Amino acid sequence: MTRQLLHTLGLFFLMIGQAQALPTEWQEVESGTLVLQSDSGEVLGAAPLLSTEVELIVTGVIARAHVSQSFSNPSQDWVEAVYVFPLPENAAVDHLRLRIGDRIIEGQIKEKQQARKIYAEAKAKGQRTGLVEQQRPNLFTTSVANIPPGESIVVELEYQHTVEREAGEYRLRFPMTLTPRYIPNAGNGASQMDIGRADAGRGEIGQPESKSIFTAIADAVAISPPIGRQGVNNHPIDITVRLKAGFPVGLVESVDHPATIERGDEEVVVRLAKGDHMANADFRLRWAPARSEQAQAAFYTETWQGELYGLLMLVPPTTEVDIKPVPRDVVYVLDTSGSMGGESIRQAKSALIMALERLGPKDRFNVIEFNSGTWSLWPDIQAASPGNIAMARSYVHSLEARGGTEMLGAMQRALCPDCTPEGRVRQVIFLTDGAVGNERGLFAAIQQRLGRTRLFTVGIGSAPNSHFMRKAAQFGRGSYTYIASTSEVARAMSELFAKIERPVMTDIQLQLDGKVAREQFPSPIADLYYGEPLIATMKLNGPPSEVMVVGTIDGQVVKAQVPVEVSPRSGVHVAWARSKVESLQDRMVGRAEPDAVASLRQALIDIGLFHHMVTPHTSLVAVDVTPVRAADEMLQKKRLANNPPKGTRFGLAQTASPASLSLTLGLVLLCVAFILFRSKGHERRSYGAA
Repeated sequence: MTRQLLHTLGLFFLMIGQAQALPTEWQEVESGTLVLQSDSGEVLGAAPLLSTEVELIVTGVIARAHVSQSFSNPSQDWVEAVYVFPLPENAAVDHLRLRIGDRIIEGQIKEKQQARKIYAEAKAKGQRTGLVEQQRPNLFTTSVANIPPGESIVVELEYQHTVEREAGEYRLRFPMTLTPRYIPNAGNGASQMDIGRADAGRGEIGQPESKSIFTAIADAVAISPPIGRQGVNNHPIDITVRLKAGFPVGLVESVDHPATIERGDEEVVVRLAKGDHMANADFRLRWAPARSEQAQAAFYTETWQGELYGLLMLVPPTTEVDIKPVPRDVVYVLDTSGSMGGESIRQAKSALIMALERLGPKDRFNVIEFNSGTWSLWPDIQAASPGNIAMARSYVHSLEARGGTEMLGAMQRALCPDCTPEGRVRQVIFLTDGAVGNERGLFAAIQQRLGRTRLFTVGIGSAPNSHFMRKAAQFGRGSYTYIASTSEVARAMSELFAKIERPVMTDIQLQLDGKVAREQFPSPIADLYYGEPLIATMKLNGPPSEVMVVGTIDGQVVKAQVPVEVSPRSGVHVAWARSKVESLQDRMVGRAEPDAVASLRQALIDIGLFHHMVTPHTSLVAVDVTPVRAADEMLQKKRLANNPPKGTRFGLAQTASPASLSLTLGLVLLCVAFILFRSKGHERRSYGAA
């Protein structure tokens, strides 16, 4: 009876697992494929993504990108294509263009709900139409309706952002794929399970945190595209960067991809090397000025719609400072969730081991890990003695990636607002890929529990959620460091140590010709760390001749006068508008008052419409006025799969789906039933022989 019951249960779970594992709208799709799907969710076929071409023109610190993605529709159906794509977190998307055959359709900026209505009506009428929406500051979706059978379509997007400068280098990043976002309490496997462990042999002390307070994220589907199979590349990409730095360039390097570099008198051209390139790791380019020409400040202006806008980039001195070390309380938090599997967990553990070795004799520390629960090495902070460091090193070596990404518990435990005694500095080093979908709730938690703590985020993996990492560090008054491979651990962690072990300038103000800039962003200016630039955008009454920087270092007010050379530059107003959008979104975090939220929402709509850019509440929509699909022709839906990030390992030990759990349980039950069957047969044969 027991064997028959196990056999029946095994078959039952196998059938459930197979049903859950069907290639529905967001599952089991090959990399770079458009999935043909009916309105009921039935998968009907697939259309390959032909190619993606990217051209980035960098002028000074402003990067202008033109992204062209070509698709084909080999099916016999009229289709709607829907795909999710990442962009730099400070990108301002302001142009959409559809090319279908000989037709060119230009996009217009509209309020989000109005744009959706225009798109839906055009789709229903059989008109070719496109819609671009922002889901997160670094995550967008594009929908294109009424693509005729057998035709190709080209979707062209343009966006702008400012490049980064750190440790004397300029850095540009183009995201090629995204790490799947974990949605707390959304029913995706490990998020619903308390997989607390009592692994005393690992020195593990403490109990798992309670379940996340967050409910399922409303736009979970919109930010969770399907992820294709490892090693399959039907999403080739070509990238060209035209670098017009404005100064003689020394170092130029494509960090993760082979590329050709052509140096000219006025620009440096960087192209991906010939051949198919897997779009599974962010494209990163870094460059630095020749030693004799290193600039200290740059100021760009643009007059647009009758207003004067300015962008200031100030690089602080990089000379060594003779300082007296301040005793520190350092809490290291390591993400050991499933998305960190493979290369990512190796990078994170290597970085954490290196950080432990930098602790001084007067420092104290603790180590926290989290996945579906949260655990700490010790109940409280401990002295950085050789014995404790050795225990922590052994503990870190034993950690493995598994389960969900319940980050809230770890954030709450690490950010203790009343745990910093006088005379000490409390720093939290948070190592993660940031693969979460509940960013706003986590930002609110940081604001509520920060106190005197400073939060430093370390991005791990080939495609981390850089928006979350950077904003978490901003709310935590710290900084963000990115590690893409194990070969970069030493460099990246050394840069981080250079920041956290040196004095920081706080309470910073900019005065232009003795006056505070009009509508300046960010406002207030964040703490300034060693090796980081100060970048600010502003509206101006007139071009300044000098900038006065006023701030506090070790309790002392310091002032520095910086002469600037004003240089007219297009795109400055877009940079300012993007900064204002970010500021308005920050003000919405943790706000619940309907009037205040409505006012901020309207401000976002106004800035998006005026500057013609996509925001959380404005979208780009394009409509071809001529209907091409007859009313009696069915319209099918296609969704685009992203390549899995390079170095990741997705399997049953990861942030698992219910399908994986059901299939595994079914197989286990069938195996047990088979063993019992063999055992019964052996007993009967033995009894007969006796």
